[in-house]
Amino acid sequence: MARKSRKHNNQGPLLRHKSTLTQVAAYVRLSLEDRSKKGNSIETQQHIISSYIHEHPDLELYDTYIDSGVSGTTFERPNFQRMLQDAKSQKIHCVIVKDLSRLGRDVIDTGYYAEEVFPRLGLRLISIGDNYDSSVDNGVITLPFINLVNEAYVIDISRKTKSQTRQAMQDGIYVGGRPPYGYMRAPNNHRKLIVDTPAADTVRQIFAYAMDGASTSEIARKLNALKIPLPSAQKSRIATNSFRAWHATAVRKILDNEIYLGHLVQGKTTGRLKRQRTLANEWIRVYDTHEAIVSSDVFQAVQALKQNRSKRSPAISYSTNIYKGKIYCAHCGNRLERTKQRDVYIFRCTTNRITPDFCVGICVSEDVIASALAEQLLRLRDDLSRQLEAPQKKEDPLPELRFIDMELHHLQNLFLTLYENLITGVIDQADYLELKRGYQVKEEEYRQRATSLHRLLDKEKETNKHRQESLQILNAFADTAVLTSKHIDRFVCRLIVFRNGKIHVDLMI
Repeated sequence: MARKSRKHNNQGPLLRHKSTLTQVAAYVRLSLEDRSKKGNSIETQQHIISSYIHEHPDLELYDTYIDSGVSGTTFERPNFQRMLQDAKSQKIHCVIVKDLSRLGRDVIDTGYYAEEVFPRLGLRLISIGDNYDSSVDNGVITLPFINLVNEAYVIDISRKTKSQTRQAMQDGIYVGGRPPYGYMRAPNNHRKLIVDTPAADTVRQIFAYAMDGASTSEIARKLNALKIPLPSAQKSRIATNSFRAWHATAVRKILDNEIYLGHLVQGKTTGRLKRQRTLANEWIRVYDTHEAIVSSDVFQAVQALKQNRSKRSPAISYSTNIYKGKIYCAHCGNRLERTKQRDVYIFRCTTNRITPDFCVGICVSEDVIASALAEQLLRLRDDLSRQLEAPQKKEDPLPELRFIDMELHHLQNLFLTLYENLITGVIDQADYLELKRGYQVKEEEYRQRATSLHRLLDKEKETNKHRQESLQILNAFADTAVLTSKHIDRFVCRLIVFRNGKIHVDLMI
């Protein structure tokens, strides 16, 4: 088993002690595509690196850094970045990977880290599978060639995956996630949609209401009156005591979806990390791929009615809603909807209109919200000002850190003396190991205490910095009395509105 040093994160500038062994970072990465391949599991990579360290007595494992489910084409990986921070703190001096593809598959970025960043940090790079060691191989030919092969591999895999998915769409195969409301996956073919009878009856009823001229809000009220479960509750199949109300948005999505005609329309979005909507002419539409729930005549008639209704409703211009997603009803817990009436913006709970017996209903003007919030922000400014002006009565950890620093230096000398005594025969191996374990326990205690003190110092510094920045922002607000999205995003967690006019402001600092 690989030797594992006592882990000592965030030691700070007072603690810089070199071990006689090279401190190693074992880096392990497993992408989603690699999970089906033999030899790439997290455990296998760890075992290979552990065996390598065990065979090289000059190496000692400091820590293992694992990024699971992360692509090799990006280096914004949590544990990779943590490893770099430990390298900058001189806690590690060598990085070992199973092969260079674990480090990354982008030839330019991987080469940059291996040939520029790592040497600058004093990091030795070892790739076991590629038989590469930066301390004995200058990598002029080997490293770029290996990286080029890895990038070609990931590009090929990505191209094949996209091609296969697009071909499946063109073949009329359902490649989406959870089936739309009204359908479920066939028991013997998870890419085939079949009708979910209870939900399909609700879909037909929604189209029937629309044919009768009901608006989406009116249809939602009718469904709530019948206590019909919301699509998300229906799909989860999980029993719940709380009734989740329908809203106009959910109704509108159903009325607009061509899937109820028996057609599949896929490829509406693209990208993996950040989905982007594609142009309508790029969508893949395949007809008659599954059983229809509504007829084409009914669907087209509903679209015509909706279009006529939208023409009759004049467009209203709205200013930016800086409170978006922050204002809630105290009685039902739903977010309040922002509307405009005679040039006055108001927030109201729509649950009462859709499900009258579920909420008492709330309506409040944006000016009232702004006034209540401004009052709380000014109080917060006064509190922060007092906190920063008050003398800090906290014990200074620096003297204790200096003491720990001296004790660790003393322990390092004891380790060296102990090793010399073993070599010269003053003590035997059994005494050496027993004394060494005692020193290591003491060393670990000091390091853990130092880490705790450094974290405390860092937290205090960060807190004071945040408070000072917040006070500057609040002082500027006091001068202008103008609320912006900057104030909302930084200070407001949520605003809760009661029917009696009370507004609870939940601030964060």
